Amino acid sequence: MMLMDNLIHSDLHPGNILVRLTPPGGLAGLLYNGLDGLKRSNWVSNNYRARIDVLQQRWLQPQMVLLDVGMATELSDEDQTNMIGLFRSFAAMDGKACGEWTLRFSGDQQQCPDPEAFISGLQATFEELRRLDEGADWQDTAFNSGADTLSHVLELVRQYKVTLPGHICAVVVTTLVLEGWSNKLDPSHSVLSMVQKMFESSTLPWHARLVSAVDTVMEEEQGQMLAMA
Repeated sequence: MMLMDNLIHSDLHPGNILVRLTPPGGLAGLLYNGLDGLKRSNWVSNNYRARIDVLQQRWLQPQMVLLDVGMATELSDEDQTNMIGLFRSFAAMDGKACGEWTLRFSGDQQQCPDPEAFISGLQATFEELRRLDEGADWQDTAFNSGADTLSHVLELVRQYKVTLPGHICAVVVTTLVLEGWSNKLDPSHSVLSMVQKMFESSTLPWHARLVSAVDTVMEEEQGQMLAMA
């Protein structure tokens, strides 16, 4: 939504996020509907219907619903360029580039008194994150999760008095909320990891990389549902 539609929810707190369960599509959807028909058969016992209900519950897919979307933010062309540059440098685990792109958001209005120290702080952060690519777990690093990492980056922004426009702060907070929620619901999932997948192949067009990342998530989820069946 943020990258393809240029629409950012500016008040994404837990009260504005609902999750509803919907029947699956594709092959799993056919099996789900077939079980519905089986439950309606007269020869199926109540005990067997209960077992089918349990199985179908496992196949239901969560769908996120955002409320109060009247509070939304859009990015200018320049902001979009900076945001893509920031995400791309994050995917490359390039702390120096991340710092430079962050400082660009305020342009001539940037008031950070020591940009080099801020960039050095980000470089040290990404040096720590590179350990994840080398096989380390989160508990082996200085951070507990992607959300914890983003919180640390925000602390660097505060510490070095980096100027960020309000709408850019809204994007950062939205990313923090999504990362924190996804980590609580499924510790194996990370919004930041998906951002890396979107940018890992610079030879593909932007939209193709995004679609590929989404397809990867959906295939993993469907595989898990079929395995549970």
